[in-house]
Amino acid sequence: IEIESSTVVLTTGTFLRGVLMIGHERYSGGRHLRDSEEVEPPSVGLALTLERFGFPLGRLKTGTPARLDGRTIDWDACNIQPSERPALPFSHLRQSRGEEPPLAAVGNLIDCYQTATNELTHKMV
Repeated sequence: IEIESSTVVLTTGTFLRGVLMIGHERYSGGRHLRDSEEVEPPSVGLALTLERFGFPLGRLKTGTPARLDGRTIDWDACNIQPSERPALPFSHLRQSRGEEPPLAAVGNLIDCYQTATNELTHKMV
């Protein structure tokens, strides 16, 4: 397949030459698989190709927030935001083949919940 374009935007997320950091520990990877110690690999080949063609590469801090203990949340006070069904993949290649994202295909979708801050929350922060 050949696609022509005057502009291309690559949205690689944390995978481009990805490094996972937990405390002082650093290792190569794109992300941890849910409920597993396994790690999805980083996109090293793409990074090397982009460097070979002279594209500048950098690293941005993702700033992943601290995780919350779900046992401390009043879920009934939150507004549920269900996952989309069918789940839409980020990859146009998967979309063109009619494929679901890998976790959706095995039924691992998780609903999101919306909450809001209030005056007391603002004082604490």
